[in-house]
Amino acid sequence: MILSDRLYRNLLQSNIKPILVLEIEGVPFLIGSDTIKKIPLYGDDDLFYGQPNLYYGGLVPYPDNLQKTLISLEGTTTQIRQSLEPDKARGSGISQMTISLIDKNGEATKITGGTYGEILFKKCKLWVTFGDTNAFNNDYILLFRGVVESVSSEQGRCKLNLNSPDQKKRSQLYIKPDTELDGAIDNVVTTLTVADIANFFIVPDHPAYAPKDESLITCIKINDEIIRFTGISGNQLTGLTRGYLGTTAALHADTDQVEGFLLLTGNAMDLALKIMLSDKDQTPYIDNLAAKSVGLDGVNPLDNAIFFNDLNFERDYQVKIGDFVKTSGFTNGGNNLSVWTEILDVGITDAGSYIVVDATLTYEPTTSGVVDFLSQYNTLGAFGLKMDTDEVDIEKHEFLKNSFLSLYDMKFYLTDDIESGKEFIEQELYLPTSCYSLPTDAEGLSRVSVGIHKPPIPGTNIISVTKSNVINPKELGIDRSVNKNYYSAIVTKYEDSPTDAELRRRVITVVGTPQVSAAGNKTLLIESRGLKNEFNAKFLAETTQSRLLQRYSGAAESIKNAKTHFRDAIQVVPGDIVFVDPDGLNLIDNETQTRDKPPLLMEVINKTVDIKNGSSTFELVATGFNVEARFGLISPASKITNVISSKVFVITYVNAPSDYGPSEYRKWNRLNRPSVRIRRPDFSLVFDTVLVSANSNTVEIQDVPSFTLQADDIMEFSYYSDSDTKDQQKLIYAYATDDVNDFPDGGKYYGII
Repeated sequence: MILSDRLYRNLLQSNIKPILVLEIEGVPFLIGSDTIKKIPLYGDDDLFYGQPNLYYGGLVPYPDNLQKTLISLEGTTTQIRQSLEPDKARGSGISQMTISLIDKNGEATKITGGTYGEILFKKCKLWVTFGDTNAFNNDYILLFRGVVESVSSEQGRCKLNLNSPDQKKRSQLYIKPDTELDGAIDNVVTTLTVADIANFFIVPDHPAYAPKDESLITCIKINDEIIRFTGISGNQLTGLTRGYLGTTAALHADTDQVEGFLLLTGNAMDLALKIMLSDKDQTPYIDNLAAKSVGLDGVNPLDNAIFFNDLNFERDYQVKIGDFVKTSGFTNGGNNLSVWTEILDVGITDAGSYIVVDATLTYEPTTSGVVDFLSQYNTLGAFGLKMDTDEVDIEKHEFLKNSFLSLYDMKFYLTDDIESGKEFIEQELYLPTSCYSLPTDAEGLSRVSVGIHKPPIPGTNIISVTKSNVINPKELGIDRSVNKNYYSAIVTKYEDSPTDAELRRRVITVVGTPQVSAAGNKTLLIESRGLKNEFNAKFLAETTQSRLLQRYSGAAESIKNAKTHFRDAIQVVPGDIVFVDPDGLNLIDNETQTRDKPPLLMEVINKTVDIKNGSSTFELVATGFNVEARFGLISPASKITNVISSKVFVITYVNAPSDYGPSEYRKWNRLNRPSVRIRRPDFSLVFDTVLVSANSNTVEIQDVPSFTLQADDIMEFSYYSDSDTKDQQKLIYAYATDDVNDFPDGGKYYGII
């Protein structure tokens, strides 16, 4: 995740206190462990010119009616643990948290007792920051999101027990209907009656389809015949298609057993999103959201746009292009959209967010209209886990589908109860596609996410683990084991049929010469009911097996109990790739049997953070990939705006700001003295040197250039082949080759995503 500039600077200090802020749906104020501050904005009702302690760039407290200081760290969960088992496709985070509220002036009693409405199962978010000079929520980290599961009271205190979205994922996904025919039927009727209609459902209409999503088809099985149905009326199943899926339409007697049967088809990542985000009532993920204007992006004219004040649609709701809206309450009748209308664009500005819709809207500079939002993935009706869009990392699933998994189409014949949606997603959708669950997303927004067994893909804000930030270097060591992170063979069983659940085909991939030969074969079994030969099952199974064996056939190395400075640890989540520089850490290199281990990229597997005492511990596992390509980020470049001395100057972005916004220096200071090249924009003058420091956009280089620096000069990485280009740069960032003069060290080509 990328910290705000203010929080980043505060975390450089020592002995900074944590501040917690709890938001609860329906409670009209923030609940904090200390005073909650905000950035003052023009037009705020509670501000006036000349107000004491008010200055440009400063902060002001939230008004007393919008914040209550009630949280006590004593009795509140402050230790957060997250873990991964990538080889088993599993990931888990903290599933429950307890918040202890001091019952000052009876305020906690009012919250738990229902003064602000029923609190149970209300959505909530718990935020944390460090230091008392941070603004909510610009400078806060989202620590936990979920619902209020239970409340309790004791002398002088009340406690809230919060449950994470991961618990929704664990709920039962499907209860198979099991009943009897109520009356005999012949082999041609298109309506039948059952004794008990419980647990039968149909897929609802959805505006993205005409009219329903055919990813899920509802059927029944009577004797040897599978029958599709499309409607339910009382105890009747209607719209029957007889002899479905190659079975034979037949006569059936009164009281013959009727069993539910579902056909589920689609891309693995699409199905995961649809299962998590669907619910039987097709509930909008935002209901009655007040709009600010129509025809503006907040300031400038924009056709068919609806603007919303003080909202970040990505951070708060994950509004996506392709979702749908209905509108009401607008002054101009034509702006009231009574049918679901597609979102064509989503934008975020400093003042809020806007959508552009597929309709002709009339300009309203101010409005009292409201908008409902429906997810494009809420399509499967009752075959869903009722999660909200802000609880699921939609973007990562879409990224993996488009980048690596576009061919992974699956087909399931579902003939039994599915007790856990989480287990179905992990074992049937993630594991056969070489993916695994992540307990949170890379942005730190507490959204359940997904990772993939691929050559390591560094994140934009990659963290380094070096002797300069490791607190316990003498306790570090390299572990390898045949009991963990090791397989020498993968077996995939697949291909069942509508009438036979046995998996009848298998693909076996074995390492030619196991690296730990004395241990014999250790096999990972993947049983996939979704892989089908009609969707190239053998090829897909072999692709997944290859990815897994590249990682685990050598007994992947791990580093346990690594402790780093809290500022670095708080930015890392399980599944992140970190750069490990063993120089000075005295780590064994198993390749050379020395303690001169080269730099490498490792994945964060387990992480524990205690926000109360500022401690953090995590476990790293080597990715172990040895393939024909490596992945890298686009290397940084900056433009000089002002020259202070022959070796010191001020920088800004070249074409557009990075993820760090105006803090251009932060994309450089995460590197340890990288080799850089200073040049004129036309390449007429070039000088190679080393970046010594970068702070507040002021940069110092090691050597005096051979030409006089001036505004608009460019600073970028030195060339790959330069002798002083660091391994860290080559591991994290991509370099180009002309396919004739390849990398002189024999390095593999880069893939850029």
